[in-house]
Amino acid sequence: MSNSRILIVEDEGIIAKDIQSTLNRSGYSVIGIASSGEEAIKKAMEIHPDLVLMDIVLEGAMDGVEAAEHIRDHFDIPVVYLTAYSDDTTLQRAKITEPFGYILKPFQEKELYTTIEMALYKHTMQRKLKESEQWLATTLKSIGDAVIATDTGKLITFMNPVAEALTGWKQEEAIGKPLKDVFKIINEKTGKQADDPVAKVLMEGVIVGLANHTVLIAKDGTKKPVDDSSAPIRDDKGKIIGVVLVFRDISERKIAVEQLRASEERHRSVVDNINVGIALISRNMEILALNNQMKKWYPDIDISQKPICYKSFNKPSINDLCPDCPACLTMDDGEAHESIRDILADNEARNYRVLSSPLKDKAGKIIAAIEMVEDITDQKKAQEALQRSELKYRELVQNANSIILRMDSQGNVTFFNEFAQQFFGYTEDEILGKNVVGSIVPETDSELRNLAAMIRDIGLNPEKHASNENENMRKDGGRIWVSWTNKAIYDKDGNIIETLCVGNDVTERKLLERQLFQALKMESIGTLAGGVAHDFNNLLMGILGNASLMLMNTDPADPNYNRLKSIEKQVESGSKLTSQLLGYARKGKYELKTINLNQLVKDTSELFGRTRKDISIYLELLPDLLAVEADKGQIEQILWNLYVNAADAMPGGGNFILKTFNTDHKNMKGRLYVPRPCKYVILTVTDTGIGMDNEIKERIFDPFFTTKEMGRGTGLGLASAYGIINGHDGYIDVESRKGEGTTFSIYLPASEKKIAKSVDIAEKLLRGTETVLLIDDEETILDVGQALLKAMCYKVLTAKSGQEAIELYQKNQEDTDIVILDMIMPNMSGGEVYDRMKEINPDIKVLLSSGYSVDGQATDILNRGCNGFIQKPFNINELSAAIRQILDKKLTP
Repeated sequence: MSNSRILIVEDEGIIAKDIQSTLNRSGYSVIGIASSGEEAIKKAMEIHPDLVLMDIVLEGAMDGVEAAEHIRDHFDIPVVYLTAYSDDTTLQRAKITEPFGYILKPFQEKELYTTIEMALYKHTMQRKLKESEQWLATTLKSIGDAVIATDTGKLITFMNPVAEALTGWKQEEAIGKPLKDVFKIINEKTGKQADDPVAKVLMEGVIVGLANHTVLIAKDGTKKPVDDSSAPIRDDKGKIIGVVLVFRDISERKIAVEQLRASEERHRSVVDNINVGIALISRNMEILALNNQMKKWYPDIDISQKPICYKSFNKPSINDLCPDCPACLTMDDGEAHESIRDILADNEARNYRVLSSPLKDKAGKIIAAIEMVEDITDQKKAQEALQRSELKYRELVQNANSIILRMDSQGNVTFFNEFAQQFFGYTEDEILGKNVVGSIVPETDSELRNLAAMIRDIGLNPEKHASNENENMRKDGGRIWVSWTNKAIYDKDGNIIETLCVGNDVTERKLLERQLFQALKMESIGTLAGGVAHDFNNLLMGILGNASLMLMNTDPADPNYNRLKSIEKQVESGSKLTSQLLGYARKGKYELKTINLNQLVKDTSELFGRTRKDISIYLELLPDLLAVEADKGQIEQILWNLYVNAADAMPGGGNFILKTFNTDHKNMKGRLYVPRPCKYVILTVTDTGIGMDNEIKERIFDPFFTTKEMGRGTGLGLASAYGIINGHDGYIDVESRKGEGTTFSIYLPASEKKIAKSVDIAEKLLRGTETVLLIDDEETILDVGQALLKAMCYKVLTAKSGQEAIELYQKNQEDTDIVILDMIMPNMSGGEVYDRMKEINPDIKVLLSSGYSVDGQATDILNRGCNGFIQKPFNINELSAAIRQILDKKLTP
């Protein structure tokens, strides 16, 4: 049986309910009932059912046929007509809307079931067919080769855009025309018409290619060299039903061949005139070719005699294969090899570098070796002299355990020791001659200092910057802090020619300093924020409780009724502020569930996009994103804070990009925190707005700090986001530059649990007759709480302290059904009171109450068996629901 979701459109309520019952018995899910065409369209747009059962005749300006036509055109939802009317006019109008079924009342349940299943199946098949056709058409239109398809009569049935461009014919012109009229080909050399490849395909059923030198004559007479292949198109029984012709313009390839020929001639000229000797050696060690330089060195070698290389080059001195011959090694392993050979010529020792490389045929087989011989006698002498002069200096500098470099007055690197190479990730060849700015020094650091200007100043006056600390960067982009000492190097005339720079890594120290400062600041402000929120919630509790009591006894027509409702709303607004404070203090995590962050981002961003049409929202969400355990409401609060801030940063509109992906702690380096070892889910939120400078960026997570004008912000949005994310064992980073936009990165620990389903609970006043022990050290809360409980018909006992509560419970435990326990009390805390009462009665039912949220101490008490939690301030309906949820909960074995 199907579990498909169905929308019923029927203006007779009784009939609609009867159809709903029938569908439910058949296993369908009725997700909505509409009584008019307008309502049907609205519900179809909102809930997007799998199928619509539509009565044709409906009350209102729009009947069922019009509604069905709109639903088909805009939502692609199958419609089945269900009506008592069957006249020809109605049927003709209904047919135009292409319904997926038509049932006349009265009907049998089996008839309804069969029609729905057939409609769903037909709709699924049509959608798959449409997708397949679209995919095939898009593929053929997107490939780089020209494609023409014909039927067995050689009449054109399809042309892709490339074929249109090459032939000069549009598809609509060519369809139905003979192939020879559109695809005109001749032999380039003879000018005669080329053989028809399609005829051979149709006759023999094989793939056929064009002959060489084939030219296509386009519609405008343009000639283009082409090559192609033609293949049969067969049906599912193997019968040929047409031919597909694939061809391409090879004009550029022919030009490339000519260019290659000219290039070979130029290269041959270069080889013959270069000052390096070049010889081609066969696998039998025969000399196959010599360039002009080798002929100058060895004028007596006659290539036509196929001389052996080691006999010819070494003369009588060596008559055997040279030791470690590069050519032999190359022909063995196919790699390049080099050797230095010392040869005595005219009583003078000369040094030659011999470099060999393989020459391969088309199959990749080595057929010879190319030897390049260079006289390096003078170069070697200069190198030896330089090595001797630098040896002592290099040994000292290279063995140092510090960064040592030299740079000229413009900042170009002239020396880079081995430690520096390892530290920054550059080889000596990669860094020498490069400017330090852009390689190991960023233009500006994270503190927005102009490091490029500092480097220029150091080059002019190193002594002014004898010591400094600044941010540097490695080759891989990683940022590090280095402490430098700089000393000028002068020439004989006293001019500064270079600067000697010695540096040591101080990244860890800088990071620890910033971590300590940030942690102390956030902890101290968080403690203050949490305490203020707790006390403020207690005050709000007294106001809200009394307002709830007064509303119960006030007629809605009374002028004071609306004033009391206004008080309730104002208290709720104040409660939201305290929730943000508690969030910042990391005391705001209420209900952890496994959630899909991608879905949450989609839902909230879609709603946000409707409010700001001038902002373009882009989602790049990882399909296999890991789940997270989080309080859905608080994560939504974070997202909305970020959305609103982004909108404020883009008053004239802009782009808003949200991305998600998976990572782990190993990829979270160089931050102001040390992440816990685990997998993480990352959400990045980027805007293209006005950005912020470093001074503002350092303070954005502080409570009550805002850059908005008076009355437009509380300064608690990002502060609460920071606390909430920390409360979820996550992290938040921000990157921003003035005028370049802002990116927030949120890291949340990943979860292996399944996504939890959300449940909506209706709010109403629930009464009871049980006995409640109310414990709170605030007399105002005790009074208003007692009044609220009595208004709900409960019998109430009260206690102002933990000790008084324990004594009272010992005397009345048999009559006490539930305890409402304040968590924060002097002398004896709520946790201690709970443990003592639990010893008295292990089955005691306790509802924990606090101005703080459920995080921290409250969670510990709940984990020890406490039955529930309610946060102050709360109204009478919330209190009644919390009590009944505990008292009415059935025990399960």
